[in-house]
Order: sequence, then structure tokens, then C-alpha cells
Amino acid sequence: MKKIWLMMGMCFFLGTVGVSSKAEEKEDKPTPLSLLVLGADEELAQIYEENETVRKLEEKLDVDFSFMILPWAEQEGVLDRMFGSGELLDVLILSENVNYRGGVSAAVRDGVYWDLTDYVEKYMPNYTSLINTDDDLRRAAYDDDNRITGLLSLSCDVEEKKLATGLAAGGMIMREDWLEDSGLPVPETYEDWEQVLTVFKEKYGCRQPLYIPSGVYSMESPGFCSGMGVLPFMQMNGDRIEYGPVTEGWKDYVHLMHDWYEKGLIGSEFVVNDSLGIDENACIREETGAMLYYYARVGYLEKAISDDARFCAVRYPVRERGMTVQGGERRTIASKVVFVTKAVSEERLPEVLKILDAMYDPALVKELVFGTEGEDYTYDEEGNIRFSDAILTYGGKNGWEKVLEEKLMPSTLLLMKDWRRELLLESEKELALREIWNQDGTDLYVPDISLDSDEQYLYSSVMDAVQPYVKDMTCRMIVGAADIDLTWKGYVQTIQAMGIEDAVRAYQNAYNRYVHRQ
Repeated sequence: MKKIWLMMGMCFFLGTVGVSSKAEEKEDKPTPLSLLVLGADEELAQIYEENETVRKLEEKLDVDFSFMILPWAEQEGVLDRMFGSGELLDVLILSENVNYRGGVSAAVRDGVYWDLTDYVEKYMPNYTSLINTDDDLRRAAYDDDNRITGLLSLSCDVEEKKLATGLAAGGMIMREDWLEDSGLPVPETYEDWEQVLTVFKEKYGCRQPLYIPSGVYSMESPGFCSGMGVLPFMQMNGDRIEYGPVTEGWKDYVHLMHDWYEKGLIGSEFVVNDSLGIDENACIREETGAMLYYYARVGYLEKAISDDARFCAVRYPVRERGMTVQGGERRTIASKVVFVTKAVSEERLPEVLKILDAMYDPALVKELVFGTEGEDYTYDEEGNIRFSDAILTYGGKNGWEKVLEEKLMPSTLLLMKDWRRELLLESEKELALREIWNQDGTDLYVPDISLDSDEQYLYSSVMDAVQPYVKDMTCRMIVGAADIDLTWKGYVQTIQAMGIEDAVRAYQNAYNRYVHRQ
């Protein structure tokens, strides 16, 4: 029977579905390959096994996939248990942030992941060709010791036969109908935002005109403070690394949030808000008029409020008109996410790598992303891909988000992702939202550097103490429990005593190695 593993809580659950494995159907068995997928929920396990495109890929590559699904809420604890038990799957689709404790280099050193350096060039010609297209991509593909310890997930444009980033998927939204009714333009500066939020409070009775995360900022979407030139973690200042929450920019941001708190422009109850800063019910109850959000749900939100409710995308605010924030949604061509474990024997390794390499073949990628020409998609008069009625009808029945997972290759399993695919099922409104958010910059972000095991241990030890302190003190200063100007010097000195300069130095050393990779 085909297997689906669901990682639930702190144990493994093994289930089966009523589909015969090809291994049972013929004497010449296909290659079994087990994959752990991060960020998928339990519902998708069955979808993966029954997905038409996944089955076609199995036949084409003569492989028998089985999947372990790792829900977001369970990820870190369950991964630690899996690594500790040694019960590994063949391939793990993870991220640098959710991975082996101690980092990828430690996983290689401890015999958990394969060092693929000597194998990729020999058995993965498609992948090798792609990572050698430019210096930055090659730098991302190798670690500081010039090794390939994991494979990259790549963003591309299959039609143009090039690697390319996609559009931002999220950002700030604001009640457009309220702006128009009040004769206000879309705000650009912090001063503009204050004017708009004041109207939302006084005219529309919003309890928290701007909905902010419970910790004041979101590590995943830190753009609102980046107009002050600051992020709530390590950031770039030219070629130098610095820790954002001890800079003058952070002090300015905290002053602004305190001022807005005093004026009732952020709610007094923000400490119990959602940790990511997203609350549909707060919008539906019209308690707020501006919030971080995801483009695909804006239409739902409008309908849930009223027939007249309309939201628009708003870029993150800046100090002065004409400036551009540099902490918008991070979009990269490549991220290291695919790891081959020592569950794969050295004898099996070439075969497994050949299977993975096929998923970097542009011709096959096009089929995985868009389906079969004439059946799933056609070209319009201008030569652009358009999904067929079969796909559009399928999406209309089940929701367009699901059609990409149920009928075409699931996005979490694509090692090369054509960012245009989801655009083909989007409305003009959704596309417009993303294009506006996409105008924000990302220069404040540190590149995908690799801390060695000692640096990772040091960094984690320091930040385990620093991050809770920063959140607590930031909230205290905003609500007035601590005077910002009187407290600031002691706040910075406390963070320094916790070892933040050592953590910054570790990041700086890793960044310097990254820059000098061959």
C-alpha cells in the first residue's frame, strides 16, 4: 500500500490509502523515495498521493514517492525528535530557519546530511548548469567551505528560460472606500499615515485603526519599521552587520508607536493581538482599517464586511515622500531547502540525485507547473500562457488555491517554481495588490549566510536571552510603562551585556565568508 506519514505532536502516525503501489504491480520495482515536506497541513497528504501530476512524474521517472507531512505548528519539536531518533527520510524539503539544530554544516558533520559536492556535477547536469548561470547563484549554492550541502529551490520564468523572482504575496492593506469617502489619498509617509488613522478612529470608530502584532513587530513581516531604516533583527548597513533594535532608528520607531498608542491609533489591547499582525475578524468587525494581509484573501474580506467595502494595497510608510523602504517582503531567486539524508545509501545516492535533477529540467518543469499543452493550458494571440477551461472550471469548483495543489504539481514539491503560475488564476485586483507591494525594497536584509556550528551555538545562546527582552522592553516603552529617553541607555547596555556584540561579530564573519565565496 502507498504510505502517507503524518507527523503529529511528538509521535509518528502511519496511515495508508486504498491505492496500489506500482511496486506491487510489476516485478521491476520503481525507486522508492520518501520526502518530508515542511509547511503542508494534513489535508494535503492525501492530495499529494492522488495528484495527477505527481502520478505522471512517478511514471516518467520510475519512482515511487511517499510523503511525510510536517504541519507548521509541529515543525521544530518534531524535527528535533526525528533527528534525535535517527529515523530519517530520504529527502527533506525544509529551510535554513527550520532545520537541523546547529545548522546544515553540523548536520553534515554529524552524519545526518550528505555532502553532495562530489556528486552533483557528476549526476545532476541540469542543476549544475543552473547554479553556474551567475556568481551570486553559485555563491548561494555552496557553503563557506566550498561544499554543496543542500540543493536550492529556484524561482524561474520557464517561457523566458531564465531565473526570476516573483511578486510579493503580502503587505499592508487599508480601507480604500473610507479613504475615498474622506477625500484622503493613499498615505506614503508616517505623517500621512497618522492623518489617515486619526480619521479612521474619529469618523469610523475604529478601536485600533492600525492593527499591529502582539509583540509590536513581526519577524516575518517587519516592513512597517523599515521606513526608519531598521529591522527587528540582524540587518545590513552597507557592508556592515548591525542589530536593528539597538540603533537610533529603532528608538525613533518606538517613539512613533508610543505617540500613536497615546493617541489611540493603535489599540490599547494590542498585547493580545495575533503574533503575525493578521486578524480577519478585527477587519470584519471594523475595529481596524489597516492591517498586514495576504493578497488571495482580500476578496473574501471585502465580501465578509459589506457589498461596499473595498481594500487597497499600501506600501510601507517612509519618513519623507519619495523614499522607499528596504524591508518589504523578501523575494529571492534561490533558497537552500532540499537536503538528502544518510537514509540514502552511497549506492542509492546517484539514482536519487538523478531523480532530483530531472525536477530541474526546464522542459519537465514546464509540464509540472502548467500541465499538458492543449489539455491544461493554451497560448493566447499574444503568445501568453492561459489555463484551459478544464483548469478554470476545476478551480471554480474547489477554490483556485486548491487547483494548484490538487491537479498540477503542488507548489511545495516544485524545486523550480515559475512565479507566473498563480498569476494566471488571480483577479486583476489581486495582481494590482501584489504589484504595489512589490515596489518596496529589501536592501536591509542580510543575504543567506551560513553560520558554522560554533557561531550558531553562540548566536542562539545570545538571542535566546536578547529577543524576549527586546520584545518586553519595546512593549513597555510603547505603553508608557518605561520612559523611552530615560530607559534607552540602560536598555542598550543590557543587550550589550547579554552578548549582542558577539552575536553581531558571528554574523559579520559569516557574511565576510559569504562575500568571498568562489
